[in-house]
Amino acid sequence: MAIRSIILSHRNSSPKRSLRFLLVAKAMILFLTVFNLTAYVYQSMNPKEDSSKTSETSILSKEVFITDSSKSETTQQSLPGDIYNLSSVDYNACCGLGHRLSKLSDAYYAASKLGFALRSFWGYCDAVEVYHYLFGPQPPSELTHVQHRNHFVRMNNEVDGMIKFQRNSSSTSECPCVQDKIDSDVHFYRQHRDRFRGRQAVEDYRKEHFHPTITTIGIHIRAGNGETGDFQNRGRAIKDPSSWLRRVVELILSRSEWQKKSIQLFVSTDTADIIQEIKSLLDPHGVSILHVNQVRPAKGDGVLFGERGQVLGSGFKCWRSWESTLMDMILLSHADVVIAARPSSFTQSMPLSLVMARENQAVSHPFCEINAGASDMRCYSSYSDWCCNGDTDFALEEIRQRYEYLRMPKSGYDAWEVHGKKVQERGAEGCVPRPAGWKQVCLPYNFEEALKASRRKGSG
Repeated sequence: MAIRSIILSHRNSSPKRSLRFLLVAKAMILFLTVFNLTAYVYQSMNPKEDSSKTSETSILSKEVFITDSSKSETTQQSLPGDIYNLSSVDYNACCGLGHRLSKLSDAYYAASKLGFALRSFWGYCDAVEVYHYLFGPQPPSELTHVQHRNHFVRMNNEVDGMIKFQRNSSSTSECPCVQDKIDSDVHFYRQHRDRFRGRQAVEDYRKEHFHPTITTIGIHIRAGNGETGDFQNRGRAIKDPSSWLRRVVELILSRSEWQKKSIQLFVSTDTADIIQEIKSLLDPHGVSILHVNQVRPAKGDGVLFGERGQVLGSGFKCWRSWESTLMDMILLSHADVVIAARPSSFTQSMPLSLVMARENQAVSHPFCEINAGASDMRCYSSYSDWCCNGDTDFALEEIRQRYEYLRMPKSGYDAWEVHGKKVQERGAEGCVPRPAGWKQVCLPYNFEEALKASRRKGSG
C-alpha cells in the first residue's frame, strides 16, 4: 500500500520526475518479492523448533525410511540424530582384499556385541580414503541399535578375542565354527555387497553372462604373479603352473553333477597369464571362460595391495584396481559353484559366506577346495559341512601354514570383557583424518565430509 501511495502522489509531477519514481517503485516491488520468497523458502527448509524441547547439544531424533528387503516394504524407524557421534569400533585394515574383509567382519562382530557402529580405514588413493570410496559410511539402517555416544575402540588388523582354528574331519571334538559368527558374517557381506559403489556394473555383468540354463563355476586362483615376502616364504606359489592347471581342468570336467547343463567358468586370479592358459585348455570342451578386465601389475611384479596403508598412490589406477578386484569377489559370490583352487582369504571371506547362505542352490555342493597339488577336489553342501567335516590339512598340504585364514570367537567370548578396557572417549572435535598417514587416532563417520572440513579449517 505504501508503494502504491507513492506512485499515486507523483502522477502530477513532471514526466522525468515521475519516471524516476516509477523506476524506484518497481525496484522496491522486485526487492520485496525476492525477499519474501527467500524468507518463505528458508522457513520451509528450516522449521522453527520449540526451544523448550531441544537445544544444540541435545540428542535429537530423526525419522528415516528403512527398506526391509526381507519384507519388500518400507517402514519408518527412529534414528538418533547425532549419527556422527555414535560410538564405534574404528578398524584400521591391512593387506589384501580378502584379508581386509575377513578381519573387518571380525570387527563387525565385535562392534555388534558392544552395541557400537563400525568405521574403517583402508588407506588413500591420492586424497580419497579407499574404504569410504568403495562402500561409503555405514548406512543409518545399520545403526538403530547403537545406544552409546562419543566413544570408540581402535582395532588394527587382527581383532582380539578371535582365535585361529583348524578343521579336522576325523576329530571327535566339537565343530570349531560358531553359528552366530557365521550368521553375522552373512549379514556383513550382504550389506557390503549391496553398498559397493560398482553394484550396478556387477548387476549388468550378471544379467549379461550368468544364466539359469548354464551352471556358472567361479574359480579363484591365487598364484601371486611373482609375489615375494610372506607369500613366497610359506610356499604358496604354484611350482609348475601349466601342469597344475591341466589337473585343475580335469577335476572340473570330471564332476558329473556340473555336466547336467552347459557350464561356464568365471576366472578370478591375480595372475593374468592364467586366464589365457586355462581358456586354451577348456576351449576344446566347449566351455566358455569369463573374467573381468582389470588393472593389473606387469607380469612378475606381484600383487596390488600390500601392508597396511600401502596401496597404489595414483588416483584413477588405484580406484579402478580396488573396484575391479572387489567386482571379482562379488561375482564369485553370485556363481553357482565356487572353487578355491588355492587356499586364500579371498575365497574364505565373502564367496564362502554368501554362496553357502543362498536358499535355492543350483547344485548340491556349491563350495569346493582343491588340494595344493591339484590331485583331488572336495566339495561341501553347507557352511557347517565345510567347517565340521572339512580338513585344513587337505587344502594346505605342503604349504607352510597350520590354520585357516578365518577366525572364530573364543569360547565364552564377551565383547566388553575383551575390549572394554580399550574404549576411549572421542575428543570434542570428533575425529580428524590424517591424509598422509595410516595411524589415525580415531575415524570419522564420513571421511569425505571430514576431509573437506579439515581442509577448510587449515586454510582458514
